[in-house]
Amino acid sequence: MTFVTTITGFAAFGVAVRAYALALERRPVFDNPITHVFTAAFFGGVGAYIYNAEQRQVELIEKRKQVLLANRKRRLEYDEAKAMSEVDPECDGTIPRRRIHAIVVIVMAGITPFTFEPDPGIYISRTSR
Repeated sequence: MTFVTTITGFAAFGVAVRAYALALERRPVFDNPITHVFTAAFFGGVGAYIYNAEQRQVELIEKRKQVLLANRKRRLEYDEAKAMSEVDPECDGTIPRRRIHAIVVIVMAGITPFTFEPDPGIYISRTSR
C-alpha cells in the first residue's frame, strides 16, 4: 500500500473506533468533533509508523537476500573449483585424483581389492612330504 492510503486507512479506523466508543456510552456519535480529529491524527501517526517500519523491514530483507545470494554464488564457485582440482586433467575429467591415490596406496601396500584363494589341492606343502 502507498503511504497516503495507509495513513488514511488508519485515520478512518481511528474515527470509527471513537464513534464506536461513543456509541457504547450511548452518547451522540459526533458530540465533540475535536476528539475525532485527535483520534484520526493519532491513528494516522500509528499508520505512518507502521508503513515506515514495513519499508525498513523490506529493505533489511532485501539486503539479507543479497548477502545469501552472494554466499550461495561463492559456495558454488568454491565447489566447482574444488571439483576441478580433484579431477586428473590427463583423464579428461572422469577419474578423481582421490580414487587414483587410493588405488596406488592399495597396490603399494600389497592389498588387492579382490580376494584370491588358490585351490589347496593343487599345491603340495613342504611339511606334508
